[in-house]
Amino acid sequence: KHPFRCSKFEVRVRISEDAALAEVLELLSQMAIDFGAVTASGDQLSATDQSVVTRLQRLEERFRGNGVTEGEARNAMRLFERELSKANWTEEKFAKLKRQLAGVEEWSASDAVAESCLLWTEPCKRRQAWFSDACERVAMPLGIEFGYASDGGCCFVGPLS
Repeated sequence: KHPFRCSKFEVRVRISEDAALAEVLELLSQMAIDFGAVTASGDQLSATDQSVVTRLQRLEERFRGNGVTEGEARNAMRLFERELSKANWTEEKFAKLKRQLAGVEEWSASDAVAESCLLWTEPCKRRQAWFSDACERVAMPLGIEFGYASDGGCCFVGPLS
C-alpha cells in the first residue's frame, strides 16, 4: 500500500473482474518486490528453499537424463518424491519455482489492463507540478495513459507488463 516505506504516498490498483485475480495479485506482488517498493514476504523463495530446488533439479536430471541405468533412475525418483514430500510441495509447485528461478515463468495476467493510482495520503493535497511532471515522464516511454486523480495524485492505465 505504501511503496518504498513512504507514508506520504499510497498505491491503488484496479483490474477488471474477468482477469484472473490470483495471478494478477501474484504478478503485482512480484513486480513490487522486483522494483524494491516492498520487501519480500515469507512466501518468497528463501535460501533454504533454493537449495531444495537445486537438489530436486539434480535428482530430476538423474531420473530423466540420458545414460542413467534403470536402478539409478528408480532410486533418484524415490529420493525426488521424498524431497518433495519433505518440502511439502507438489510437482507443479516445483516446476513453477524452477521456471521462476530460470526467469522464464510466463504470467498469463501480464496482458490484463489495470488502473493504478499514486495518491497522497494526506487529505485535500493540492496537485504538485513536479509530481505531475514526474508521473507524465514515467508514463510516456511505457506507452500507458496518464491522468490526474482527485486528491492531487496521478493515475495510469495500461497493461500490467
